[in-house]
Amino acid sequence: MKNKFNIATIDIDCKAESHRILNLYTRYMLKKFEFPSYDHKLFYACPRYENYYSHINGLLITAKKKIYDRKSNLVYSPTKCREIDLIVKRFLLRKYKINLEYNTQKRPKINTGYDTFCLDFKIFIRDIFFDLRQRTENSQNKKIFRRDLNSKNNVLIISHHRRNDFEAYKNLPSKLSIFFNKKNIKTNFILPSDIGISVIEKISHLKHILKKLFKFNLKNLLKLSDYHFIILELYNHFYKNKLKKFFIRKKLVAIICSYIDSRYEPLYYAAAKELNIKYYNYDYSLGYPINESRNLRYLPDTRKFSDVIFASSIFRMEQYKISSKFLDNPPKILPHICPQTDYSFNKKISSSNTSPSIIKIGLIDNAFNQYYSINSGDINTLLNLLRKTNYKIQFILQSKRGHLEKEFVRLNLTNFVSGDKGDFSKLANSDLLISIGWQSIALKAASIFKKPLIFYNEDDFPYEKNIFSLDENRNLRIKSNCRDLWLCKKNFLDKFHILFKDKKEFEILKLQSSNLLKEICFYQNKIEDYFKDYFYD
Repeated sequence: MKNKFNIATIDIDCKAESHRILNLYTRYMLKKFEFPSYDHKLFYACPRYENYYSHINGLLITAKKKIYDRKSNLVYSPTKCREIDLIVKRFLLRKYKINLEYNTQKRPKINTGYDTFCLDFKIFIRDIFFDLRQRTENSQNKKIFRRDLNSKNNVLIISHHRRNDFEAYKNLPSKLSIFFNKKNIKTNFILPSDIGISVIEKISHLKHILKKLFKFNLKNLLKLSDYHFIILELYNHFYKNKLKKFFIRKKLVAIICSYIDSRYEPLYYAAAKELNIKYYNYDYSLGYPINESRNLRYLPDTRKFSDVIFASSIFRMEQYKISSKFLDNPPKILPHICPQTDYSFNKKISSSNTSPSIIKIGLIDNAFNQYYSINSGDINTLLNLLRKTNYKIQFILQSKRGHLEKEFVRLNLTNFVSGDKGDFSKLANSDLLISIGWQSIALKAASIFKKPLIFYNEDDFPYEKNIFSLDENRNLRIKSNCRDLWLCKKNFLDKFHILFKDKKEFEILKLQSSNLLKEICFYQNKIEDYFKDYFYD
């Protein structure tokens, strides 16, 4: 019997290929309209990058499902950007022998999680007025940007900090602030969109914009997507120059980033590089196994623009090195504990009220949808299986988007507590961790709290053909351990019953979990110890 198509097997590669296509488009458009050539270390983004990415990724997954079903024709809606639509069509034909045809009426019948996008005049006008605007309505912004101008040294920290309800995200900026203050270095906290360019500022550059448009209109009739690209690329330059003036005024000696923003943040790095300001980036993620290692160079997750990247494990460090080795001056990849792990470990509180007859299971998920690496079938089948057991279970939920809580409420289940976003300290009280799919928080919690771990998908182990490491022996060891720890709908109940009836089986599970975590090798020193090593006078 043919196995069900499992998106987890191709998920990361589809993401990488989507970014690769947008990379090609951006390089072509920069050259076509005589902008400075594409700088690989910046990972430059085209206008409406996230919208185009969502559209292309949904299209590529649909195409690979067609391949799995041995079909070679696909009809999909266009983006109405002729260059992007043409690149996607040629890419699918050349690499996968899929014949793609566009139809504006064609839309996915299911909620894939990846919205289709079509550039139109309404979006164009909106972007002219609102692209790169200041998004935060904080009356203190102007005061923040103008104070401490006479300070000798300032460090800019791009983070959630005081404007986030989740304490785990404040851990890194708070401890960095304490560390730098002891060295008489002033810290400034910011979100990328705290600085923007206003409509008035855009109008002040109108002459320059019209001159550029007129020049190329004389050569060829411009399309809507051409106008869109040229104007927003000019906005990039205006914004970068504004940031440079801000950096000079603040006398910045370093920028430290722990926040992801695909539109604003790359321009912070571009401005910093032109001023020779050192740029550091903290990585919170573990990453996923991939089919083609060369695809890592196209993933924003592993191609962070930075002088120094702090990686939380050997597993992740290897991905960064693979993704950046083609650069003339690749960023330094240095070890560091994940700031959320540091927070959760220091906050953990032992539970003393739970009866020893109650099994405490930590359940960890991420975002899910029909075209994500985990979907509703994974979550629903697991909960149904757990309800069939005769054990008294207390669940500790760690749900990035809150999906698990919603499912428990829908099923009228009350035997659960939930951890806050980014704070997985409650998982320290679990007897067993169940990761729905490959979840970095589950692996971090298992490592820091010394807990046994199993993975679950509705179908079987999805990563048989994926690469965990370029070291062949290490890759085989990780894959073997994962395979042993991976359960599915067919074998979950049998394995679960054995674990809690036979102590030897449970000890074997602990050993298998430990072996996997040794191969991933999370760094676990105190976060302050790393500051002393890396941020010196």
